[in-house]
Amino acid sequence: RGLLITSVATTAAALDAFDCSVGTINWESGWSSEQKFYCCAHTGIACDAYQCDGADPGYIDPDGWAVEKRKWCCEHTGRGCESNYDCNTGVGTWEQTWKADQQVYCCQHANVACD
Repeated sequence: RGLLITSVATTAAALDAFDCSVGTINWESGWSSEQKFYCCAHTGIACDAYQCDGADPGYIDPDGWAVEKRKWCCEHTGRGCESNYDCNTGVGTWEQTWKADQQVYCCQHANVACD
């Protein structure tokens, strides 16, 4: 029993050593699973399966994302989705002519049709 308590105490002390404010731009690939777990539980950072926001250096070219990441990010954040939407054609009448999914896509990806 003494070994278990020491092990838990040692693990807890090691977890307190994580600085969740350092390396946040690249937490997906730069942090260990232990740090992700700790920072999610204590700060709300790194709780998602993937880093889909613009802070991710790979977001500049989501075409380079793995299929799993692209699918997850598209379903959960609307980012990284493949689209055939033209965000320039009909921009003057977007409120009347574009479907809701095109409006969301163009707002998130082209900063067009944001209301």
